Amino acid sequence: MRNIAFILIISICAISLFADWSIEQKVFAEDGSGEDYFGQSVSISGEYAIVGSFLNNYPLGAAYLYKRINDQWFETEKIQASDSTNTQYFGSSVFINGDYMIISANHNYNNSSGSTYIYHNDGENWNEVDIITASGLPICDQYGCSVGITENGEYAIVGAFNDDENGESSGAVYVYQQINSEWNLQTKIMAYDGSLQDLFGYSVFITNNLLFVSAINDDDNGEESGSIYIYENNGTNWEFHSKIIASHNTSNDRFGYSISVCDDFLIVGTLCYDQGEAFIFTNENSNWVEETILTASDGFDYDHFGRSVSISEDYAVIGACDCPDVGVSASAYFFKKEGDDWIEQNKLTIENWGGFGYSVSNSNENAIIGANLDYGVSNSTGAAYLISNDETSIGQEFITNFKHNMINNYPNPFNPSTIIEFSIQNDSKIVLTINNIKGQKVKTLTNNHFEKGNHSIIWNGNDESGKSVSSGIYYYKLNINGKTEAVKKCLLLK
Repeated sequence: MRNIAFILIISICAISLFADWSIEQKVFAEDGSGEDYFGQSVSISGEYAIVGSFLNNYPLGAAYLYKRINDQWFETEKIQASDSTNTQYFGSSVFINGDYMIISANHNYNNSSGSTYIYHNDGENWNEVDIITASGLPICDQYGCSVGITENGEYAIVGAFNDDENGESSGAVYVYQQINSEWNLQTKIMAYDGSLQDLFGYSVFITNNLLFVSAINDDDNGEESGSIYIYENNGTNWEFHSKIIASHNTSNDRFGYSISVCDDFLIVGTLCYDQGEAFIFTNENSNWVEETILTASDGFDYDHFGRSVSISEDYAVIGACDCPDVGVSASAYFFKKEGDDWIEQNKLTIENWGGFGYSVSNSNENAIIGANLDYGVSNSTGAAYLISNDETSIGQEFITNFKHNMINNYPNPFNPSTIIEFSIQNDSKIVLTINNIKGQKVKTLTNNHFEKGNHSIIWNGNDESGKSVSSGIYYYKLNINGKTEAVKKCLLLK
């Protein structure tokens, strides 16, 4: 199987102020091709991360599931629509929450109505448990533009910002409730004051008690200023609770371009022409009050700071996906709540742009950043960066260009032996190990200093004791100067 997660690190500058959010791995699909948009959507929850690649095998789409095992992320599955003969753009939006995952395909071949797929982790495997579609099979409503699901799987939400029932492109959201392992439509919600081109449903978030919906072109706070509608679960239905806007005029800022919720905190991103902003609201006695406005410490016009946002526990991550005709870099900013303040901890920058920060998601101190136009197996294949916070480093960290430090093995599959080749740009301490699918070390192939250049090492299919290992999938891990730089998969067949 060639759906291998390839890991590279390229020209990264991490500016560490109080903690060290650092890139652990860069992943992309080896079976990808140009303009797959891998990283268009990302989500992380606990030990799992999901990456959407909605133009993979155009126009079908796919999503790639990763699992963290012993501090390393491994691709465990490439997910495609089970009814792919009728589906387009699978992976347009992805969201994972505990043992539940939801993935949208916002077009169908026959009517462009879109559909959404729900998966459940039974402890060993992720299984598709339901496919849901919009009532009435609406045409080109962008059903599935945004999705969400509660941690217990009781409720799911699907946005359709081009829905016309309340006026052309006024938008709507569909809320589903799980009954006997099936998700039935509970209600379709439209803005009580909706109007033409409001795009209600552009971004959504759902908990067991509250529902958040953005309308990025709502005009209450200036032309195309944007707003957030909040609904409360009364036990049988979802009642309108309140509507919130920014504390200052946000004309053309598209307040609500992205939203994320954790407990009593709501973060709202923007997509504007001047320096971007992200707004944090807190729940005070059932009233959502603006607590602070976050900006980049080095922000500038068109930086698109806030085009993607995520919040988890005391941490917030904000993407600043610069326009390529304005800047040649893209960034993600990391904030931590300390007392009453949100403090910028880190900025990670990818100098080759690549759309880094187009999508972001965090689960406490782990994060994933999508770069949907990054270099993977070819230009604009897309990539995603898995990031963690170890809170140890102070100062400025530079990770050198590692684009051409490649590693591969041949033959693959193999029996009884395979040659692992790697190239390094500088004299380095190299540790090359073999690990099983559980992440357990099977054998250390080398632990020595190597000169820069090309090298090869043979693995004969034996473990540390010299005993032949069984058939199956194994991972070889390249560690350079104490840092893991690549993990790849090989298959032993006997």
